[in-house]
Amino acid sequence: MKKQRIAAAGFLLALALYTPGSAAENPSRPPADKPTKKRFADPPQYAALHTTSPLTIDGKLDEKIWKSAPAHGLVMPDQLKNKGHTLRDPGSCRFLWNEEYLYVGIEFTDGDVIARGTGNHQHHYMLGDLAELFIYRESAAAYHELYVTPAGYKTCFYFSKPGGKLEIRKDCSLRVAAVVRGTFNKSDDRDKGWVAEFAVPAKVLLPQKKLAANQVWRVLVGRYNYAKKDTDLTAEISSAPWVPYASFHSRKRFARLTLQR
Repeated sequence: MKKQRIAAAGFLLALALYTPGSAAENPSRPPADKPTKKRFADPPQYAALHTTSPLTIDGKLDEKIWKSAPAHGLVMPDQLKNKGHTLRDPGSCRFLWNEEYLYVGIEFTDGDVIARGTGNHQHHYMLGDLAELFIYRESAAAYHELYVTPAGYKTCFYFSKPGGKLEIRKDCSLRVAAVVRGTFNKSDDRDKGWVAEFAVPAKVLLPQKKLAANQVWRVLVGRYNYAKKDTDLTAEISSAPWVPYASFHSRKRFARLTLQR
């Protein structure tokens, strides 16, 4: 689905690294994957830190454990960089886990936050700014495509195999939250950005099972970043890890996320 959308030429985007806010009071920018030829055969290695403390899913990322989680900067596909595009607003992502949830923290700078969606399980990539999480168990065929918007709406898409039919899972127990640093849908002022959290239940990823140390997942965090007149074909996109082409469904390029204890 999104392969066809994202592959359309002519939309704006670029690459940058994000300076974390509440999750890391450190002015240094998080590293991004180096887009070398080796990345085609050797995906980047990410780590999710184990947490024993309960996390409040409120979009603030103010628990201390978030400061210890490695941050990964979002970058643009080479396909667009080679056409001279430059990234307007950088961003980053981090990962935590316990036996019940995989947690993903998102921080985006954004001068004009746009969120026109009005509910859950919509195709929010057509409606404004968006963070997407693509995830599957290494060697598995099925994968999830999960959304959180600046307004705190979610979407749960499921594919039984690559290229398979999209299923909308409205009974998904995914938890999300977001905080906007500014206003949204008000383009005559200047916003600072937005922060969001995913709490993905183990039962969504592994029915009747729990997450465990040393499990390996393949993940990609993608972003749609709208300006006032953008559509899904012109919105700025970026991702972590780096992908060579403008497609978030390039599963072989997903990072290897190891659950560490």
